[in-house]
Amino acid sequence: MEFPGDEERSEKVRVFRRRKLEVYEQAYDSWLDEPAEVIDTTALTPDQAVVKALTLLNLP
Repeated sequence: MEFPGDEERSEKVRVFRRRKLEVYEQAYDSWLDEPAEVIDTTALTPDQAVVKALTLLNLP
């Protein structure tokens, strides 16, 4: 449940996701199923996140 104790709000989230199903399917078919690296940005500044991403891509 997206919002425990708030079924109405949870249903709104599910409705939104169902409306986007075609977009999700297109993303999966085009790129979403590719291997990827996850960057934990919890403790990173935006600049640090960019540097980490560029490092993973082997870009300067």
